Amino acid sequence: MPDIEAEEIEQHDMGCVDATAYLGKQSHCLECPFDKCILEEPLKAQLKHRRNEEIKCKARKGATEVELAEQYGVSLRTIQRVLSSK
Repeated sequence: MPDIEAEEIEQHDMGCVDATAYLGKQSHCLECPFDKCILEEPLKAQLKHRRNEEIKCKARKGATEVELAEQYGVSLRTIQRVLSSK
């Protein structure tokens, strides 16, 4: 099966409900009136939650805080904060 280039995939720019309501017409991502994409925020939160769960799991298996900080590219304080949360 040949590799498909990103340019070959047909994508539809449908914007979002909030931008459409704000503009009073169908929005498009490339003409977004907002500084930050509101659709990306939930994804960021999900990825951060998944990362935090992985950190907790690896800590239970014996990984040190320093090892985890290096592996995930975050500060030691971030690792400590993650491990102290429920």
